[in-house]
Amino acid sequence: MIRYFFFFFFLSHFSTAQTLYLRPQLGKESQFSAFVDRGTKPRHISKVPSSGLTGGIAFMLDVNKWLFEVNLYNGDAGTGASYKVKSDSSDSERSGSSKWSSYENRLSLNVSKPVKRITIYRKKYNSIDKLLRSENKPIRTNFDINLLAGLAFARFPQRNRVNNINNRGFNVSINTGNNLDNIADVSLVETSLIRKNGIRLELGSYIQFYNNNGDKRLRLGFLYGLGLAARRVFVWETRINNVVFPNFKTVTRGTTFSAYISYPIKLKTFNKKDKA
Repeated sequence: MIRYFFFFFFLSHFSTAQTLYLRPQLGKESQFSAFVDRGTKPRHISKVPSSGLTGGIAFMLDVNKWLFEVNLYNGDAGTGASYKVKSDSSDSERSGSSKWSSYENRLSLNVSKPVKRITIYRKKYNSIDKLLRSENKPIRTNFDINLLAGLAFARFPQRNRVNNINNRGFNVSINTGNNLDNIADVSLVETSLIRKNGIRLELGSYIQFYNNNGDKRLRLGFLYGLGLAARRVFVWETRINNVVFPNFKTVTRGTTFSAYISYPIKLKTFNKKDKA
């Protein structure tokens, strides 16, 4: 953590102008997993993403339109499985699913830069506009489209490193014609920790809105985090029409995709020209 602040100090020492922001954020993310061996999974079983909230704070330094961020936030690494099949007596489809995720802390260092500025002018005024400004002044919306890249360090806290799990699952009952039912019971019975720490490659894009004075306002973004190594493995038990199938496994690297909202708060502006 300290090295990142030294990095910011280096930028502020050799650059002409910098602005430091505090940026809280809140979002929703999906967590992805994969089958360890697709040959062991029963028919009609597929993987599904789990989901959860993500949030935290970031320190952001704006250096001549390059934005450097140290982001402290939380999220989850998870898995999910579903059973889906069509009824022979109708075209209806029945399905069930079960999902599980484990809380983790993340520290990321990201770099972003605007690639396009867009300004939208409005000619119509509503009642709020009339109260806030004169009608002879244009109403415009300014925003940048930014691209982002970086690395993140993820870590399961101590309480989330256990290998046992309470049995959780789902049941699907489907009439397949001739008064026969296709009854499926799928349960997540065990999870094993592979690595408590992980590295993620982060890529994203966001829209940064500005007011008419050029100050940063609302930020809306998407972030894809690619886990580089397996973190947890999950064991699933399947019983279909009272026939027990071999267990199948899923594994997660901590890969996620999230949508978030944020609002940069300006803390301090450094300008060497003013000091000269």
